Amino acid sequence: MIHIALLGEGCTQQMLAESLEIEMPSLTRTIKQLETAGLIKRIVDKNDKRSRLLYFTPMGKGRMNDIESTLAALRDEVYAGISDEELNIMALCINKIEQNAVRLLEAN
Repeated sequence: MIHIALLGEGCTQQMLAESLEIEMPSLTRTIKQLETAGLIKRIVDKNDKRSRLLYFTPMGKGRMNDIESTLAALRDEVYAGISDEELNIMALCINKIEQNAVRLLEAN
């Protein structure tokens, strides 16, 4: 659900699968579960009848609000006492570490 919110309502199942880097059959099962739970709805894309667009139901929007509130509170606790500047420096360092690791993997 969080990833649908990040991509934006109206994203396709294919877009979501690619973004999550998972196969469509695995995603389809999860989407069916969310749909059965009444959290999302799938609508046939008018421009491509093979594609399904994903939207939150009113209950799904309520659940997303709860999730976002919980994440914001958790984020505040986890980042307590750390300035934005310190978080930015940490993010830059992690990015450099990731780039170095990718470079090493590609070299082998």
